[in-house]
Amino acid sequence: MRQEFRLMDKKSTGSVQPDDFRQVLRNYSVNLTEEEFFDLIVYNEKDSGGSVNYNKFIRSCLKEA
Repeated sequence: MRQEFRLMDKKSTGSVQPDDFRQVLRNYSVNLTEEEFFDLIVYNEKDSGGSVNYNKFIRSCLKEA
């Protein structure tokens, strides 16, 4: 997943826009409802200026596991 994320991260910032993030998830057959995706974005884009940070996303997944 990290490779896919990096491919979408054209500016090498460690973050991607929500639409790109959705594509990364879909590439791994993670198909969320609009509500689930919205909740995931809101949770992960805090303090990220509207983008999703890969490391923060992974940390949040590990916390939930």
